[in-house]
Amino acid sequence: MQDLTKYDKSVIAVLCGVLLVVAIVLYCKNSRPLSGIKIINNSFSTEKSLKEIERKLFEMRKVGINSASREDIMQIPGIGEVLAERIVEFRKKRQTFGSLEELLAVEGIGEKKLEKIKIFLKVE
Repeated sequence: MQDLTKYDKSVIAVLCGVLLVVAIVLYCKNSRPLSGIKIINNSFSTEKSLKEIERKLFEMRKVGINSASREDIMQIPGIGEVLAERIVEFRKKRQTFGSLEELLAVEGIGEKKLEKIKIFLKVE
């Protein structure tokens, strides 16, 4: 039997990803509001839908651009080691970012890149 090529492995990975996304969408589409949910700091009251909980959890997971380490910034899709280092160095020189749009001054971040990464970031 022949070994899988890099292309074959990529196709399999993409198909698995699509299957996972479809399964998640179907699960969420058929979910019902949960009752009796309690999460730390009273972030949620009872009878919250899964979409509301997911939205809140996503907001809580955003990377704080003014305090994140280089490694934390590298976890953002589309940001590698070099760009993460540029962001950290730029931040050291400026103290803090007042808005996400200020990232446009970092070499390697343009309008398109900012649009892709800003959903993963927050200014704290």
